[in-house]
Amino acid sequence: MATNFPTVDRKHLISSASKALLTERHPAQWEPTEQAGGSDFGFDYSIQVAPAGQVTYTFRAQLKGTGSPSLSADDRRVGGCASMKVQKVRTGQTTTGH
Repeated sequence: MATNFPTVDRKHLISSASKALLTERHPAQWEPTEQAGGSDFGFDYSIQVAPAGQVTYTFRAQLKGTGSPSLSADDRRVGGCASMKVQKVRTGQTTTGH
């Protein structure tokens, strides 16, 4: 008798890999927090940045993965693996955005 177990598609595997990569390779000054929701819409992470040990600002990011990432020659940067567009950066009373 064949059992029909759920399958994991390629999109899910790529998404899991991109989350793992962000967790492993983010700058030491970043504190990423995954947002609730689990859908492919909106922001995936809220990231607090503390360059001198004090949280200076926070930004939100939507993580995008690819099935064919590439590493830079020095093995520090990943190309084609994640893309983040900063909607707003707020520091003190000043807000800028793109």
